[in-house]
Amino acid sequence: MPQNVVRMPTYNAHELELRRLFLRAILWGLGLGILAYALLAAAGSIFPLFFPWDALIAVIWIAITIWLYRRGTSRSLALSASWVVAGVTIVAVIYSQQFGIRHPISALFIICIILAGMLIGGSFLRVWTVLVALFILLWSYLEWMGLHENVSDPIGSVTELWQTALLWATLIAISGGLMGLFAGALERRMRVSTGQTAALTRTLNALSTDPELDTFLRQILTTAVDLFEARFASIYLLDPQQEKLFLRMTCEQTAGSKKETRNTSLAMPALETSGPIWQELAEFQAPLPLNDLAQDNRLAAKSSFTAAGIASILFVPLLQEQTPSGYLSIGRSKKRRFRREQRELAQALAQQAILEMRLSQVAEQEQENAILEERNRIAREIHDTLAQGFTGIILQLDMAKYSLPHDPDAVVDAINRAVVMAKESLEEARRSVWSLHPQALENEDLASVLEKSAEQLTAETGIGAEVEVIGEPYRLSQATEGELLRIGQQGVTNALRHGGATLISVHLIYHPEKLTMVVRDDGRGFDPNGQGSGFGMKSMTERAERIQAELKIFSSPEQGTDIICTVLRDPAAR
Repeated sequence: MPQNVVRMPTYNAHELELRRLFLRAILWGLGLGILAYALLAAAGSIFPLFFPWDALIAVIWIAITIWLYRRGTSRSLALSASWVVAGVTIVAVIYSQQFGIRHPISALFIICIILAGMLIGGSFLRVWTVLVALFILLWSYLEWMGLHENVSDPIGSVTELWQTALLWATLIAISGGLMGLFAGALERRMRVSTGQTAALTRTLNALSTDPELDTFLRQILTTAVDLFEARFASIYLLDPQQEKLFLRMTCEQTAGSKKETRNTSLAMPALETSGPIWQELAEFQAPLPLNDLAQDNRLAAKSSFTAAGIASILFVPLLQEQTPSGYLSIGRSKKRRFRREQRELAQALAQQAILEMRLSQVAEQEQENAILEERNRIAREIHDTLAQGFTGIILQLDMAKYSLPHDPDAVVDAINRAVVMAKESLEEARRSVWSLHPQALENEDLASVLEKSAEQLTAETGIGAEVEVIGEPYRLSQATEGELLRIGQQGVTNALRHGGATLISVHLIYHPEKLTMVVRDDGRGFDPNGQGSGFGMKSMTERAERIQAELKIFSSPEQGTDIICTVLRDPAAR
């Protein structure tokens, strides 16, 4: 196949959708324009030369264009766009012959170039610009030669010829150049956006398949090395007690292979908390690029980096509640500027890392607090109830032992009392094991506690969270509210940890006879019937069963998740 054939461009999914939106708006405009033209011509308000045949041809043309558009493929979209450009160009050619190249109607050629840039771009735009410019030059010459006698205002001199031809050719060239820049910037931006989406998807997939923090951080750093063509990517965390930064994990690119380790072999020191780089990160809380490390003196340990062949570095702060708790550093061996979209991508990776670290910290802290609280609670229960019950049982059994030789009836009574005490102690033991009422619900209602919990988990992450109360609120039993709280918290945590959500909402719908809680997110979703639903889903199911609630989970891939829990109102509380 010849190598100089002009090919229609192919688009990725994001660019295809954007071009489709452009084309749909333009088709609506053209369709309305054709309808207005036909109505005006039929009413005698205008007097076109070829009516009604031109209107019929326009209808057939727009119908074919819409049919191609509705097919939805990349190729049919490009063909539909080319039909639009070609149709408008033909109209411009016809009317430029009628009114002359100097008539303002020739501005339709500029519109053709704008449409070619918005809808197609690439080599098609360049070729179409050249063809339109050549046509204007040729038509200007033929008009000057007098070959078109019906032109209302023909070109009459060589001076007019050069002025007209150069004017319109220059306008066409400028329009083509500007639209080329626009189309190129659009294509680059969409490709970068696609790359960012793919990178974030990779890291979130790693989190959903293996929720371990080290695995997720390793995927973050590997992704950064791949996307930035970097020599290394590292995460450093701040030790607030010693006020020093220490290496958490690094990924290095070495001789065609990647190596992840906790101790960097490049031996690059951490930033000094008193140094200018860390101070700028703490003050501006934004990515800080050092595009030319050799000429930048803000980095105290610059010699260590340059000795390892690092020419440029990007520092991204890891923020927790508007306070930097560390940084992500990405070093490249080539001196290249970190573009704005690259800084945005690095910031997104840093936010993912800090979100997972925060979730892990919350989980560890909750586990430690739960163990300590449960141990203390059981100790109190043993002291206050079980120990007293066991003491009473021992006394009754001793009494039975001493009464056995001379008073059998007293023995039976003592044993019966011991059995009753044993049953009561057993019931108390069961109650103590299952008593998990959250302390927060003693002072606040369910909606307030859920709202505070959601805000704490999503603070400074860029993820939206909202709690809405519908109906007249009322209190439920302590056990019911406690289990509903845990189900709601688990739903929010699942959406943050595994769902890749950008918005999480919790709705408490109070009916007179029942309460319905809906936890909804717009994340990736999952197959509820698939294998490996996880401990979180099992825990929510068990909690719902404890309070005799109905739990339903609606989700599908890429469609988000709805968790709906409905519990009847306690009749005694009505």
